[in-house]
Amino acid sequence: MNRQRNAGLRSDNPGRVKATSDPPAAEDFKYLSDSELTKFLSVLPDPDQATGPEKVRGLRDLLMIT
Repeated sequence: MNRQRNAGLRSDNPGRVKATSDPPAAEDFKYLSDSELTKFLSVLPDPDQATGPEKVRGLRDLLMIT
């Protein structure tokens, strides 16, 4: 309880959210291999070829994915 107060967390639970009992193991996460990532990024439109709003969307998408 003291640790929660020091971290600025609420002591009550207004959303009635319960924590999971077991955090996911690192083995449960699926990562792309280097070749899969290269293939995935190759299908994204090149933001340098776009203009206006399309350029902004392309840069945003590239930023989120990378």
